[in-house]
Parts: sequence; structure tokens; C-alpha cells
Amino acid sequence: MLGACALLAGQLFAQATSETPSEGNNDKEWSFSFSTFGYIVPHDRSYASPTFTADRQWLHFEARYNNENMETASFWAGYNLSAGKKVIFEATPMLGGVFGNTSGIAPGGRLSLTYKSIRLSSEVEYVFNTIDSSQSFLYS
Repeated sequence: MLGACALLAGQLFAQATSETPSEGNNDKEWSFSFSTFGYIVPHDRSYASPTFTADRQWLHFEARYNNENMETASFWAGYNLSAGKKVIFEATPMLGGVFGNTSGIAPGGRLSLTYKSIRLSSEVEYVFNTIDSSQSFLYS
């Protein structure tokens, strides 16, 4: 099952491009991505954690499953920021809602720093559990 997910995800990243792109339209187009991480857990339940993103200019949407907890979905909205030409800094502050085995509100974001083929990145979120505040957590 994980192999099939990996093959399907690889196909989703390929997008057809026109030979003569129209100038100025790239800023108004949506870009989509889908990725899945698979976890093989010895003596326990193995699982997959899919993530779908949609971006248009500064706008960022994201949906995740099995990320914050098993059988839990999260939906995110954020703002894409970018600066630099040689060294590129990117940041996407986000706010998410978490539903399922964990329920709550989650501020978070992604940061990356890219120079040539080297990229450093981090993702952080804090889940405020609205059912049991003692179950709130931070991860990065």
C-alpha cells in the first residue's frame, strides 16, 4: 500500500507545461502538491500521513491527516512570504483547525533558507487542545 502511495505521489508532482507560457499569468495560477510519509511501526499499527497543499500568490491552504495524532485531520490557511535572490528566505505563517482524536486550534508555520542546492527548513506548530488543555503540545 505504501509503495502504491509513493508511486501515485510521484506522478502528482509532474505537471504539463506549455511551450509558450503566457507572460504575467504565473502569479495568478494555483500550484498544488501532494505528499505522503509512511511509518512502519514494529509491534504496532503502521500508518501513512498524507498532506495536500494549494498555493496562489501569497495564499496558502493545507490539509493533513494522521499528522497531529492518529485518525486526526487538520486544515490550515496561511500567508506565503519570500525574500532574496541568491539566498532565499521563505516563511509561511499559518493557522489551523485540528479535528478527530485531537481537537483544537493550531498556530504554526514553515521557514526555509535556500542557497544554490542547499536548503534548510523547519516546521513548527502549537496545538491548543480544546477538549483537554493538558494534552496541548508544541512540535518542530
